[in-house]
Amino acid sequence: MRGLALLVATAAVATNSGAQTPLTIDPMFQFYYTPQVMDHWDSVITYWQPKVSYLHLRNNGDLLAGGSQIIPVGEIPWGYNRPVLLSSIGAPIEFISGVLQYELPQTDQYFGANKRFNYDGSLDYDWTQHGPYTWDFHVVNCGPTAWHFFDDVSALNGGYFRITDDPLEYVLIRTTSQGERDSTFQMRHAYHPLGSYGDYIHPLSNGQYLFNGRWTHYEGRPCGSVVRINADGSQDTTFYFPSWQGTISAIHEQEDGKVIMGGRIWMDGLADTLHLVRVNTDGSLDPTFNNFLDFRTGTHPLSSMNCGVNVLERLDDGRYVVGGKFTTIDGEPRGCIACVDTAGNLLGCWAGGGLQPIGYTPGGSPHVMLYGFKCLANGECYIVGEYQGFTDANGFHPEQVLMSRMYMPGVGQEEREEIARVHVYPNPSGERIWFSGLEMAGRAWGSVYNMYGVLVMQEEVRLASGMHIGDLPPGCYTIRLRTDGSDHSIKWVRQ
Repeated sequence: MRGLALLVATAAVATNSGAQTPLTIDPMFQFYYTPQVMDHWDSVITYWQPKVSYLHLRNNGDLLAGGSQIIPVGEIPWGYNRPVLLSSIGAPIEFISGVLQYELPQTDQYFGANKRFNYDGSLDYDWTQHGPYTWDFHVVNCGPTAWHFFDDVSALNGGYFRITDDPLEYVLIRTTSQGERDSTFQMRHAYHPLGSYGDYIHPLSNGQYLFNGRWTHYEGRPCGSVVRINADGSQDTTFYFPSWQGTISAIHEQEDGKVIMGGRIWMDGLADTLHLVRVNTDGSLDPTFNNFLDFRTGTHPLSSMNCGVNVLERLDDGRYVVGGKFTTIDGEPRGCIACVDTAGNLLGCWAGGGLQPIGYTPGGSPHVMLYGFKCLANGECYIVGEYQGFTDANGFHPEQVLMSRMYMPGVGQEEREEIARVHVYPNPSGERIWFSGLEMAGRAWGSVYNMYGVLVMQEEVRLASGMHIGDLPPGCYTIRLRTDGSDHSIKWVRQ
C-alpha cells in the first residue's frame, strides 16, 4: 500500500508569488485507490476499467467523487458505482449510494441515472419514479440522455421518445420539478435514417441553447449535428452548423458570441475528423481559429476516429485546458490533457506527459481518458478520469490515479505556506495515541478508517488525554480528526 511514511497531514494555502510550469501535481493529495490495488484487479478482471467521472464540493467541505467501480478497496469491483467522500488528502471517509452526477444546489440534492437523490444518497421518492421511462411513451428504447435543470429543478430533456401510434421521433421534451412530463411544452422531433436522439444541451448567455444529437432534420428542416434552439425548443434557423455527424461533449461560449466546441465532428465536404472547432454566430467554422488540430490515440490512419475532446475549460485569459481521449496532438505526445491558446494553437503544457493508461485493449488501444478538470469554490482544482500515473514537469507520479489535485499557474509546492501541521504520536503505537499541532485544547471528533476505507471506530476525543485504540487490530489506518473550524486526516500505523 502507498504512503505509509506519510504520517503528517498538512493544511495549506497557495500564494501568488513565483512562477512554475502550470498545473503540476500536488503530491499531498493521493486518491485512496492505490496503484497496487489497481494492478491486482487488472490481473484478475481483464475488463476492469475504474474511473472517476464527476466531483462535487459538499456544503460541509467534504469532496464527493464518483464513477465506475469506485468502491471500498476490499470489495470485488463488479462495475458498481458508490460515490465516496474524501478527506483533504484523498483518504476515504464514507461510501454512499446513488449516481450523484449532477448537483442540484436549489434543493441540496443530486441527480443521476434518471433519478433524484437526497444529500445522503437516498432516493427522493417525491420525484416520480415513473417519469423518464413510462409517461405516455413506449418503454423500449425510450428515455432522456441529456438534462438541463432550471432554478425550480424542472428540466429540458434531450433523448429519444416515442408516443404510441405516433410515427415521429421526439428528441426534446420538458419535465416538471417532480419529474413528470410538462404537457404545456411542445415536444420537438427530429429525423435520422438510423434513428434520431438528443445527446447534449448547452445554455447560452442570451437564453438560447446549443443542442447536439443524431439527426439530419430538426422539426422537418435540414440541419447539422448541432442546432441552436430557443427557450421553447424551436429552431433558430439563422444558425447552421455544416456537419453531417458529430458528438459534442464540451462547449465554451466567448464574450463575442462565438463558441468553441470539443468532441468528434465530421464536417460536410471534409475528410478529417475534427475535435476542437470554433464557430461563428451563424454556425460556420471560424477560419481565424485552428480547427484542424490532429488528435490521435496512435499511429493508425483511423486512430483520430477513436479519440475525442470532452473537457474544455478556460485556464486564464490566453489559454484553455482541453482533455479527453488522445495520446498525441499534431504528432506531439500529450496524455489526454493539453492546453491551447485563444486561436486554437497547441501550447507546451504537459509536453511529453499527462495521464498514463491503466491498461490496453488486445488491439493496443489505451484505457485512459480525462473526464473532468474542475476548480471548486474552495479554490482547489482537480482532474478526474481513467488513469494510473501522471507525468508533469516534475516527473512521473505513479501514485496518482483516477483523481489528482493540481497546482495552478504560478504556484509551486515550495511556494505554499504551511498554516497547520498535525501529528499523531507515537506512530506506530500501542493502545493510546495523542495529537499535537492543534490550537484547540478541548474536544474533537475522531473517526478511524482501515486500509479498505471502512469506518472501524468513531468517538468524541479529549485532546489532552488522547484516544484509546487498544481494540483495533494491527494495521494501517487513516484518522480523521474534526475540531471546531478544522478538519485533519492523518496516516497512522497500529502495532
